[in-house]
Amino acid sequence: MPLDLRPDEPIAFLCAVTGPGPEATLGALEELATKFGDVRARGQMYDFDMIDYYAAEMGPGLSKTLAWFGPLVAPAQLAARKQATISFERARADDGRRTVNVDPGLPSANSLVLATTKASGHRNLHRAGFVGGGDATLRKGCGSAAALDLPGLSA
Repeated sequence: MPLDLRPDEPIAFLCAVTGPGPEATLGALEELATKFGDVRARGQMYDFDMIDYYAAEMGPGLSKTLAWFGPLVAPAQLAARKQATISFERARADDGRRTVNVDPGLPSANSLVLATTKASGHRNLHRAGFVGGGDATLRKGCGSAAALDLPGLSA
């Protein structure tokens, strides 16, 4: 066990973006790029129909993708970037209902940590009101962060 803390190494900044169809989801990516930097890589767009969690709020026919934005960032920036994505979602809400869902995250060789406000047994507190957890196991070619060929990832 190390006696000294290791410094935070800059890491890729990702967002999982869900919207009502591919065009809306791609439009959200373009707007997010103005906040976080150009999209450096993007995973395949897919139908987000595995769960109906967002259906009541955003309707049927949802699409989702994972995108890497801008330069590498310090992991400590994740909570502030989650707050920025909450503001982004609120600014695009229609009659109090979200029209886009954005979950910012940080990849590692073993997992993808997405910041959320929804507590669960597998998530850790990052800052008051914000938690994160290993929400995805990365497997090359499975629509994961590893499929984006991010620096430092080997799958």
